[in-house]
Amino acid sequence: PDFAAGFKIAADGVYDALMQYIEKRGLGRDRVKIWVCGYSRGGAVTNLLGARLTFESGIGKDNIFAYSFATPPTVLDRAAQFTDNIFNIISEIDVVPRMPLRYWGFTRYGTDMIVPCKARRGLGEYTRLLGQMQEQFANIMMELGVEADYVPPEPVIDTSEELTIEKYD
Repeated sequence: PDFAAGFKIAADGVYDALMQYIEKRGLGRDRVKIWVCGYSRGGAVTNLLGARLTFESGIGKDNIFAYSFATPPTVLDRAAQFTDNIFNIISEIDVVPRMPLRYWGFTRYGTDMIVPCKARRGLGEYTRLLGQMQEQFANIMMELGVEADYVPPEPVIDTSEELTIEKYD
């Protein structure tokens, strides 16, 4: 597949260093668990690194966890859908995850998880989605035996007026 070159170079550097670390310490690839996380450019690197670890490292996919935030599309690859251990958390009003344009054929590895925006969705729809998320969060916390509620942070900007944003895919 073709990759966004700058992101790929960085991901390959991390991959090589990680594989050297595992080899040097004699860690069994069947026992290693890897979590990777990144934001924006780091999200793009995380996305590509997670895919390369999944396809090439010899570490089981169930032991590789990649979470990227504000991730730009990174790859021209039909295998992107087979990486269900990679999660891309994306704000629906963030422009970075739309560059380069999908029109050019770029996509991301993994599953996109869209964070809704109150200004775009309107208060009613946003409140409904927030309630669903809070319910899921509560269920996860209960399974872990932890008492915790999710309360979203107050917005930094005024989101009381609705925005009209065109969707470009």
